[in-house]
Amino acid sequence: MPDGGEIQKVPKQWIANVCNSILKKVFSEWVKDQVAKRNKEVLKQKGLLIDMDPEMAAAFQASTKQSGK
Repeated sequence: MPDGGEIQKVPKQWIANVCNSILKKVFSEWVKDQVAKRNKEVLKQKGLLIDMDPEMAAAFQASTKQSGK
């Protein structure tokens, strides 16, 4: 890994690739968790969550049909 001032010049993608190569599943799971947390926060901040009747929510989750259009 670069040290001192050189670390500022290294692209974030390169660092992520090195971490993923070394840590493999641990790093990729950590990234997925961080993305999920961020997405959840954004939904709350922007008021994009909806309230739904529990029975309707269960039916929606159980639905396997998808729109073809």
